[in-house]
Amino acid sequence: MKRTLLLLACLLITNITFGKRFLAKFEFNENADDKYGKIHTTVHGATLTTDRHGRENSAYVFDGIDDFIDVPAGLLNVKDNASFSIETYALIEQNSGTWTDSDNITHNYAGGALFSVYGASNSNDLMMLWYNNGSLMASHRTDPLAIKEDITVPTAPEDFYGKYHHIVLVRNAKKQIMNLFIDGVLVASKNLIPVKKIKEFPSLIGTHYLIDFDDQGEFTVNKSLFFKGKIDYLRIHKRALSPKRVKEDI
Repeated sequence: MKRTLLLLACLLITNITFGKRFLAKFEFNENADDKYGKIHTTVHGATLTTDRHGRENSAYVFDGIDDFIDVPAGLLNVKDNASFSIETYALIEQNSGTWTDSDNITHNYAGGALFSVYGASNSNDLMMLWYNNGSLMASHRTDPLAIKEDITVPTAPEDFYGKYHHIVLVRNAKKQIMNLFIDGVLVASKNLIPVKKIKEFPSLIGTHYLIDFDDQGEFTVNKSLFFKGKIDYLRIHKRALSPKRVKEDI
C-alpha cells in the first residue's frame, strides 16, 4: 500500500513538474487535446493516423484542402513579449496542382501552414511556420509589411518532403531573436521587433488566418494555406530552447 501511494505521489509530482515546462503538449494520442487537460481543441476534418514509429491513432493527417485544428484564444500571450518554443515532428507533402471546393471553384495549391499563433498575417502579430513547395518559412510579424522578420530556408523535394522532420521554432524574447531548427540543426535566425498592440485570435494547427478588406474598409477573417501531410505532435514550451536542448528531443 505504501509503495502504491509513493508511486502515485511520484507520478503526480512528475506531471506537475513537467507541466510547468509547457504551455501545451498536443501529443495526438487518440485525440487532439492538451496532454495536461488544460486545453480542449476542435478538430475540423483532420483524422488520426499512424505516427513516425508506426503506432496507430498517434498522429493527425491533413488533406491540404480544408483540414485544421482550432486552438482556443489565449494560449500564447504574445503581447507580453515572453519567450517560448514550438516543437513538432511533421511529414510535409508538397501541394501542387489545383483543387475544387464545394462551390465548384478551382483553387491553386500554394503550400501550407503547420501552425500559426495569436494573429492574422496582415493586421496583427503573427508567429507561424509554413512552406511554399520550395522553402520552409517561419514568420514573426508585428507589422503587415515586416517581411524582414521572415525566415526562408530552401528545401529540396527529394530530401525534405514526404519524410518526418523534427522542427523547432524558438522565440527568444530576451535577445529578440527567432531561431529555426530542422532535425537538431540551427538553420536560420532573425532579429525581432517587440510586440506593441495586437488583436488576439485563436491559434491554428494546419492553417492560418488571412484578413481580406473590401472597398469600404470592412474586413472578413478567412483561413488560408492548408497543410498537407502528417503531424506527429506539437509541443509549446514556456521558454526559449537552447540548441543543446533541441537536439535532446530528436
